[in-house]
Amino acid sequence: MAIKNERARQKIRQSYMNHEQVKKKIYERRRKLLIRRLTAFFAVAFVVLYFYSSALISQSELLDGKRKELEAAEKQYEQLKDRQAVLKDEIKKLQDEEYIGKFARKEYFLSGENEIIFAPPDEEEDE
Repeated sequence: MAIKNERARQKIRQSYMNHEQVKKKIYERRRKLLIRRLTAFFAVAFVVLYFYSSALISQSELLDGKRKELEAAEKQYEQLKDRQAVLKDEIKKLQDEEYIGKFARKEYFLSGENEIIFAPPDEEEDE
């Protein structure tokens, strides 16, 4: 009877060992699959992160360029506003006949009644 019990124990041990080996193989296979899935996930995540970061950097550079253009346009706008104010003032002055007469005499050397114009000598002739 001891021999039968010993054989039964060996069968049970052998069965248990086979069962444990199968469990170990399944565990190892699942672990390899998990590592492969995680590797693939991180590879895809890295690629996506790279493209998002490169897009973010390019958008940032584009935004900086647009801000500089905006500053230049605002500066030009202020200059044009000042120029417009000067031109509006000039229009008001040009509607006055007395101002037109002074302007014509000054710029085009025109004379009014009983006026004589003396032209200053050129500096080149003196040298």
